[in-house]
Amino acid sequence: MLTRRIAGFLLIAGGVLMLVGVFPTWATVAATGATNDVNGFTTGSANTDAVVSFVAGGLLVFLGWAVSNRGRFGTRMFAFAVSALAVVWAGLIALLLGGVKSELSNLPGGAVTTTLGVGYYLTAGGAALAFVGGLFALAVRRATKPVKAPTQRDAASPVPAQQPAPPPRAQPTAAATPR
Repeated sequence: MLTRRIAGFLLIAGGVLMLVGVFPTWATVAATGATNDVNGFTTGSANTDAVVSFVAGGLLVFLGWAVSNRGRFGTRMFAFAVSALAVVWAGLIALLLGGVKSELSNLPGGAVTTTLGVGYYLTAGGAALAFVGGLFALAVRRATKPVKAPTQRDAASPVPAQQPAPPPRAQPTAAATPR
């Protein structure tokens, strides 16, 4: 039960970090005389990065709650799969931020430098934390019903299968005579 609670806590904490990590700066791209800060909303032409991060974080929070409360096998497997996809998403964000550097490379001046910001570390750290929670969710053992010790009353009475069988009934051998 404790493992299930730990898994749920880690999934929820990772999901919240991913949700919060959308807003701060993911990267700062600097060239001579020009800088550009990007976050989840400004990395591409659309808000797709923010939406995917919100969906992943929201799913992780919900699945963390579900794993800590119920923790059925399907829920735990789905939580692990979503946490693994969140790690893949954090890796894709890192590749995307490398692409931001190439987009600004046509700026006049010297070299272009990309510095990862707090938002990226929150998102990637949340994904890693959720992945550890997903691993914990896989480690949860199936709940078994506890075996009850026999009470004193149950121990005194024999089990029905151990009672001796009653003797067979006597059947009449002679036919009944009419009167």
